[in-house]
Formats: sequence, C-alpha cells, structure tokens
Amino acid sequence: MSRKIHFINVGHGGMTLLELDDVFFLVDVKIISLKDPAYRYLDEVLPQQENGKKIIDYLVITHPDRDHLEGINLLDENFEIKHIWESGFRRSEDAEESPPYDYFLEMVDRMGSRKFSAGSTPYDFPVENVEFYCLSSKSNNEDDAHYNCLVLKFIVDKFTIMLPGDSSCEAWKDKILKYYPDLLDSDIFQASHHGSNTFFFRKEDEEKENPCLEAIEKISPTVTVISSPKPGEQQEGWPPHEEALNFYEEYTDVNGGVYITGEQGNIVFELDDEIKLDDSLSSEQYQFIKGKANHSYYKGPYLSRSKAHRSPSKDSFG
Repeated sequence: MSRKIHFINVGHGGMTLLELDDVFFLVDVKIISLKDPAYRYLDEVLPQQENGKKIIDYLVITHPDRDHLEGINLLDENFEIKHIWESGFRRSEDAEESPPYDYFLEMVDRMGSRKFSAGSTPYDFPVENVEFYCLSSKSNNEDDAHYNCLVLKFIVDKFTIMLPGDSSCEAWKDKILKYYPDLLDSDIFQASHHGSNTFFFRKEDEEKENPCLEAIEKISPTVTVISSPKPGEQQEGWPPHEEALNFYEEYTDVNGGVYITGEQGNIVFELDDEIKLDDSLSSEQYQFIKGKANHSYYKGPYLSRSKAHRSPSKDSFG
C-alpha cells in the first residue's frame, strides 16, 4: 500500500491523481488522445483489477472549463469510473460550445454525481486516516466558473494538501478567508489557475497595485506545484505569470520549493514519514512539454534568477 500524489504534466490544464492505498482519486482531466503521454502515464499508474479493468474510484471535476474536462470521454471509454464528485455549477446557456462539457453532463445524467457544499466539518472519506474538506463550491449569486470552483483540502495522516482548481481572488476573499481561515495551512499546495495572477489580484485591479496575499500567507506551503507550461513557453498572456511566480517563491518554504510540471514533467510526492519526491514514475517517456515527449530529466524546483534560495533535497522535505 502506498500514499502518493501525482501532478500529471498536461501542459496548460489540470490533472492530479491521489493514490491512497488502493483508492484512486482523480481531480480533473486533460487528455488529448490515447497516445497522449498523460493518458499513458495514468494507464501505467492505475493497477489492473481481476476483471481486467483499471478503476478510477472517484473522478472530481473542480469546474467545467475545457482544460479541466478535455478527454473525459476517453476516461469513460477506457477506465471504470465508480463515482463523480463536483460542485453542481453549470455554465450559462449562451456559453461557448464545449463538447467535453456536454459529455460531462451526459455522464452525470447516466451515473449521477455527488455535489459538495463548503463547510468546516470534514466529509466522510473511504480511506483510514484521511480527512477531506470542501472549502468552496457553487454559490448562488455568481455566474463565474472560477468563483464557483471546488477548493479541496486533504489531511493524509499528518500531511495537508490543498487543491484549489482555478479558484479566484474574489472567491478566496469573499468565502474561503472569511469562513475558513484556520483550515488553510498546507504542506502541499497546487497553485490556483496554473500560476495565474487571478489568485492574487481582483479583476478590477488592472494596475495590479493591491495584491491579495492573505491567502498564500495562511496557506504557507512547504511545496507549491504549478500545473502549466514552462515559463516562457506558454501562450502570450497565459499563466504562469511572473508576478504570481514571484509571490509563490516568496511564500513557499525554501526547504520545499516551487515546482512546475512543464519544467519538471510529472511530479510525484510520496506521503510517508516525510514528503518525499518520487521520480521513479517520471521517466522520459511520460514527460510532456508543448505536445511532445521531452527527454529531459528532473532538474529540481523552479528558482528564479532574482533570488538565491537554498535548493531543497531531492529526496525529502522534513
């Protein structure tokens, strides 16, 4: 039995796998085809069942943006998905057409789904010594996928993990910081919205003069993981944004570090006596940058040239 978290490299998008003993919990999906390195990686990690199928016990969709739903049909066709968890948020009728979103709605109609509400009480979770909290979900007064995005907090044994999807600064200020400030401290934090400025600045702050830093101060991560292309290789104007990278580097423990999937490839942490980087599955055949297999190996956490941080140990973060 093992307990790991896999941040799968999908370029601009999100797909994170929690491996908790024999229960597999997939948060969002971004798969282009069956030849996609992300699909092949997932197929490699999931164990074969006696009936020959590979099972995803829980598929969680944090919000219905395409880069968190792409390839959901491939999951449905090639794996056995037991449960769907979601916020219940639905796109407006005049939203841009999205075949992955339409397929997701068909799956929910066929399979049903569990819709979560935010609260300070942990939900029942089918794994021993694991607690699960939903800190943000659908709100009645906002037609905004990022405002209505699921924000998930896990306590796995003694380790804390925060998966915030694409949640916005507005959602954190209006809901999460207001109601759950004591639940935010996290050992492992997945940067919101692929390292976007939208986590730190409100929409109206066009000059970026008043960053919202209270959330990252309270999260105080040991490790920050950004699911995005390598800085400098993203589409113009897309994350990761320089201002956000600087904030994450500043507020992440120097003994952990800031990791970027587009730079390091698949990033896997083993949750044992310590948080250990497990690169046994991050082989070159699965690494993915700009749509092609990347034959570079692990290079350590992202460190900007403007700061002289002490590089963390490759093996563990005590």
